Formats: sequence, C-alpha cells, structure tokens
Amino acid sequence: MLIIIKGNKIVIGLLLFCFGLLSTFVNITTAAVIAKTNNIITVSKQNKNADFDTITAALASVPDNKEEYEIEIDSGIYEEQLIIERSAPVIFRGKINNNNHDEIISKTSSYKDNTVTLAWNQSTGDAYAGKSDEDTSVVVVKTNGFRAYNINFNQTFGLGFDGPQAVAVTVDADQTVFDQCLFTSYQDTLFVGNTTWTGRQYYFKESYIAGAVDFIFGNSSTYFDKCIIASNGPGHISAQKRQFHYEDMKIPSAMIFNECQLITDWNTNGVDIKGKQDLGRPWRKYAKVIYMNPYIGDHIKPEGWGDWYSSTLGDYSNVEYLEFNNSGPGSWEMNVEARESVNYTRLIDYQKAKQYNLKEWYSSDLSWLV
Repeated sequence: MLIIIKGNKIVIGLLLFCFGLLSTFVNITTAAVIAKTNNIITVSKQNKNADFDTITAALASVPDNKEEYEIEIDSGIYEEQLIIERSAPVIFRGKINNNNHDEIISKTSSYKDNTVTLAWNQSTGDAYAGKSDEDTSVVVVKTNGFRAYNINFNQTFGLGFDGPQAVAVTVDADQTVFDQCLFTSYQDTLFVGNTTWTGRQYYFKESYIAGAVDFIFGNSSTYFDKCIIASNGPGHISAQKRQFHYEDMKIPSAMIFNECQLITDWNTNGVDIKGKQDLGRPWRKYAKVIYMNPYIGDHIKPEGWGDWYSSTLGDYSNVEYLEFNNSGPGSWEMNVEARESVNYTRLIDYQKAKQYNLKEWYSSDLSWLV
C-alpha cells in the first residue's frame, strides 16, 4: 500500500499489499526515554486494542496541521511503501525486545533489540524500469523534523546481492534523526538528499547500515555517529554529491562518519570481499567525506578510496576525502604508502578534525537532536 500525505489531501494508491510473517516476542517495551507528544497513534497486527493494524492507515489518520504526531509500532514485519509529507514532524517509534519489561531502555538498547521491520521489494530495473531511486524506497521522508527510533528498513530486493538500484530510505527533508535503526539493501541503500539541496541536516545515531555499491549517497549534511557501516559485497561505501565549494554556508554539504565501525556484513552471499570495498567515490567534483576515529576492516582496499567514471567527473582537484585517527587493517596508518598514492585524500590532525565534531559542525544548534 502506497500512501502520500500532502497538504489537506490524502491519496492512497494500491500497489501491493501482503501480510508479512510476524515475530512473537515477550516482554516488549519502548526503546528510549524521550519526551513524547500527546498525539500518539498505535499500530499492531496482533493487539486488537491498537488504533490501526497498518502504518499506512495510521499515517492516513494524521491531520496536516502544525502539531507533532507519534506513531508507536508493535513488533512485526510491515510490507508497506510509505511517503511521509506533512507540515509538522512525525515520529516513528518501534518496540524492542527486552528481558525486563518494567525497564524503559535509553542507553542500553540498540538496533539489535529492534522487533519492527518495514519492508518493500522494488528496484529501478525490470518491471519498474524508468523509476527513480526515490521511487523504489521503502520509506521516503519529506517532513522536516521526522524522527525514527528502533526501526528496521529492509529493501528486500537487495537480498539478491545485485543491482540495479533499490533504496531502503530516501530523506528529502531537514533536521531528521534516525536513532538505533537498521538499513539493508545492496546498491543505493540510503539516499541522503538529492540534486542541489544543501543546508539539510540528517543525523544517524548508533545505527546499522548495510550495502555494497554507493550504498550511502546524496548531497546533504549528514552525520553518522557511532554507527556500524557493513559492506555485503564489493563496491563503494559513499557517493557524496557536493556540487559547489560553499564553505561559508551555515550547513555545508558533506558526510561525516564519527567513531563508526566499518566491517564486513554477516551475509555477503558467500563472496570474499577482502580488499574489494572502498570508503567512497566522488559523485560530483566537490565531494566531501570525513572519517574520524573509525575502525576500518580489511575489506577496505589499501588505497582507501575509489574513483568515479572518468568521463563523468575527470577533475579530482576539488574532492575532499579526509581521515583522522583511524584504526584497523584498512586504516591509513596500516596502509600509508597506498593511501598517499591517492592525490585527492589526506590525513588530517586534531586541530583540523575538531571542526567536524558534532557541536562544531552544526554550529552549536543541537536542539533538533532529541
């Protein structure tokens, strides 16, 4: 079921609907101690006291006003494709599996405790030829201030471990937060801002992001904090699309990975990807990506970085690929000669790296990171 909320109109188009297998958990509680809105809508496939049994129906019930709404989602697999577009924020909060149902988890929960999965199966090829990346997404976020807690976003086409593009989440809004979420696909898992949109801020906290080819791509200002970046095939982690050198902008375009773990995913379809991944390739000639304090596994090739097709980029003189305080077999420190052979990347020191700390990068305005 595809739902679009826009203005005062609600348009529902039947694309595909099937019930997913439900996972039964005991002692389930909400994941985080966060101030809640008074406008709470509940979704459950098994609890008849819930307001709705699909997220589609819950979203359709949300009025397009200036009030924040929260949708609390019970455990299960929800095979729905969603476009979220309204005037005020929407919060998705998934239930987690916890052994002590009396405890409200804040610092001790993780994506591993998630029991809610939003799933869809679509790509830009075959029967869907001509569709854009965004069209394939499990979820498209067009609402500023959207926040998701403990939700899995699974683009099941990616389970085929091959292209073409198939997106788990597209974010086309400002000041969005994904906290302890999981994203899976193969090519183009996470779309963080399209075309020339700049000044948009996205924050991913302690989440798990899996893919192979350009699986984190876009043009926004995106901060990944203590996330696990898991490669499930040969390819490129990032494809950053900064198109202009506007460093005087309040929120310049870049991807920042802080204290992330870059690992091989548990499932690579049996493919040995040692030395077959890189930290990213530039989608446009001003691409900017920073890795600070990460662990980098041996799936990352010694050179560290890749290149785009020479016919579409050519000039790498304005690309900014920066590394600081890396560790692990794929780090700069373990591959100095190979890294230095790439003329569009450099190792920076502590003084240079400070500007990419969360508070400094977002100019001390962290009020939206709630």
